[in-house]
Order: sequence, then C-alpha cells, then structure tokens
Amino acid sequence: MKHWIFVINDTDKEFQRRMGDKKWPIFHYTGNRKQIHSGDKVIFYKAGIEGKTLLGTAKISSELLNDENQQDYFVALDEIKVWKKPVKIKNLVDSLEFIGDKVQWGRYLQGGIREISENDYGIIVSKS
Repeated sequence: MKHWIFVINDTDKEFQRRMGDKKWPIFHYTGNRKQIHSGDKVIFYKAGIEGKTLLGTAKISSELLNDENQQDYFVALDEIKVWKKPVKIKNLVDSLEFIGDKVQWGRYLQGGIREISENDYGIIVSKS
C-alpha cells in the first residue's frame, strides 16, 4: 500500500463534486499514475493562492480506469473523510520528510500526484 497526496487547483465546488462522485480524475500526462493501486491511501491538497491546505483523506477503491468520455483516467474513492477545518500545510513543512527544501516547499506539491511516506501521512492526519 502506498500513500499519496492528490493536488487540486480548482474551486471548492469542483472538489465537492469529485467527493460526491467518489472518483478522482487522473490525466494521461500525470506522473506516478501507473503506480496507483486499489487500497492506497490519499490526502487531498488544495493548491493556489486561496488554498495551500490539506482537505481530507480517502482510500482508492479501484485500479486506474479509463474515462469513457476522454483520453484520461480516474480512480474510484472510498472511505472519504472531508475535514471540517482544512489543515494549513505551511504549519507542517518542517515535519514532513518529502519536503526537502523547507523554504521553497511548494515545488514538492507540483505534478498532480505526490507519493509520501506512511510517516508523513500519519503526521498530516494527526493534525486534522
């Protein structure tokens, strides 16, 4: 089982739609997409000026599936927990292993999907 951060740059409305649909789009150019498997755990991160927050967790309940309407993919989600109060990632930067440069930490959350350690996953979830 792996642990991931899924990044969204869209609106809160788009995030809520994805949670309601219980699926997350995975675009054909997204790195790490072939490493995602059913049973993996996910933390959702909202990027952008009005974001920089961790929004909740889920468990992936499917392998990578083709999106019938596009050239892209998606994974199904289960055990979704949207946190009542999002967690500011800036407050956790010094504690997270996957962030090598604590000053320019934003670059470690680029690319749509980021693998993290079980330890980092635990640190983030403990702050929710």
